[in-house]
Amino acid sequence: MSPRLRSPLLRLALTYGAAFLVVFLLLGLAGYLTLSSITEEEMAREVRHDLQDLRQWQSDSGISGLREALADRDVPDNSDAFYRLDAAGTSLTLPAGLHLPATLGTQPGWHNISISNASGTHPALVKVEHFADGSRLVVGHVAWERERLRAAVARGLGWGLLLLLAVAVGLALVMSRAVAKALAGPLAAAERMASGALGTRVQSNGSGDSFDRLALALNGMFARIQELVGGIAHSTDAIAHDLRTPLTRLKTRLEQARASTGDGDAAQALDAALAETDSLLNTFQALLRLTRLEADTGALPAQQLDLAELVRDATELFEALAESRQQRLHVTLAPALIRGDRDQLFQLLANLIDNAIKYSPDGGDIRVQLGLQGDRVQLSVSDTGPGIPVADRERVFDRFVRLETHRGSPGNGLGLSLVRAIALRHHASLRLDDAHPGLMVIVDFPSAIPALRITEN
Repeated sequence: MSPRLRSPLLRLALTYGAAFLVVFLLLGLAGYLTLSSITEEEMAREVRHDLQDLRQWQSDSGISGLREALADRDVPDNSDAFYRLDAAGTSLTLPAGLHLPATLGTQPGWHNISISNASGTHPALVKVEHFADGSRLVVGHVAWERERLRAAVARGLGWGLLLLLAVAVGLALVMSRAVAKALAGPLAAAERMASGALGTRVQSNGSGDSFDRLALALNGMFARIQELVGGIAHSTDAIAHDLRTPLTRLKTRLEQARASTGDGDAAQALDAALAETDSLLNTFQALLRLTRLEADTGALPAQQLDLAELVRDATELFEALAESRQQRLHVTLAPALIRGDRDQLFQLLANLIDNAIKYSPDGGDIRVQLGLQGDRVQLSVSDTGPGIPVADRERVFDRFVRLETHRGSPGNGLGLSLVRAIALRHHASLRLDDAHPGLMVIVDFPSAIPALRITEN
C-alpha cells in the first residue's frame, strides 16, 4: 500500500467521500425508478384512452367502422402509438415498418412486449381486446420517451458520479493536507522536545479550535516536563556535589593513612578502600557530566571539526591498553567534517573504545570505522566479546544498567548513557548490532562531507 494511502486522515476523508457517492447513487437510482414508473403509468393511461375511443367506434359502427376509424388516424412512423385489427382473416398494422410478434393478440389483457423496426428492438406496452364476433384489437405504445428518459438519466448519473468522485478525492486530499499542515507544528515541537530541546513550545493561533487547544495542552505539558527535568537535574547535581566533597576528603585521609602504614593486612584494606572511593568519585563525576549534557539545550558550536582526527587521537590513547591484553586495534578512517563539541565527541569515542577493549577477550580484535553513508557520517566500534542480546539493547542505554554477564567487570553503568546523551546532543542516531561475534555500536552523524580518501592502520 502506498504510504499516502496508509494515512488515517486521508482514509477517513476518502471514507466520507465514498459514503457521499453511495448516497448519491441511491438517490439517483430512486429517481430513475420513480421516473420509469411515472412514464409507464403515462403510457398505460394513453393506451386506455385510445382503447376507450376505439371501443366506442366498434360499438357504434361495427368492425367496418372501426377499420375506417383506424385508417383515418394519422400515425407517423415515429409515433408512440400503434394499432392492429384482426378481423375475418384480414389485418391492419400501423404504422408502416413496425413488426409485432406473430402471436400477439391471442391472449386478451395487458402485455409488455418487444417490437422491432429499422432502428432496432424497443419495449412496448399493449392492451389486447377481443370482441364478440371474434375480431381482435391491439392498442399499444412504444416506450420511446421512456427509453430517452432512461438514457438521459443514466448519462446524468454517470457524469454526476464521476464529478462527485473527483470532488470527493479532491476534498479528501485537501482536507488531509490541511489537517497534516495543522499538525505539523505540534509534531515538530514534540520531536524537538524528544531530542532534548526542553524549551520548545508550540505556536498558538488564538482561534480556540481543537488544534489551538492541542497546542496549548502541549505547551502546558512541555512546561511541566521542563520543570520536572530541571528539578531532577538540579537535585542530582546538588547531591553529586554534596557527596563528592566528603568523598574527596575521605580519599585524602585514606591516602594519608596509607602513607603512614607499611605492608600488611591494614595496607591491603586501605588500598581496597581507596579503590572503592575512586570508583565512587568516578561515578559521581560521570553522573554530573550526564546531567549537564541532558540539561544542555544550547546550539552546537558553529565551527566544523574533523571527526577522523578525533578518532585517531582516541585510538592512539587506547593503543597501549589494547596491547597489554594482546588485542589488535583496527582503524579505518574517511575524512569527514561535522559540527559538534570536541570534548563531548572525544568522551563518546573514549567510552565506546574502552567498552570494546573491556569486553573483548585477550587476543581479540577491536575495529573502529569512520565512513560515509549517503549524506551522513557513520562511526562504528565493534568488538569480539559476548555481545548484548537483542532484548536488552535498548535497556543498556539507561542509567546504572549492567547486564548479569558484565557484573564482574569494572564500571558504573553510565558509559552508554553518556554515549546516548552526546549522540542526541549532536542530532545523531545510535544503534547496536551484531558483529558476529561481538557487539557493534553504530553512530550516524548528519551533515557529512564526501570522503576524499580512506586510510588504514
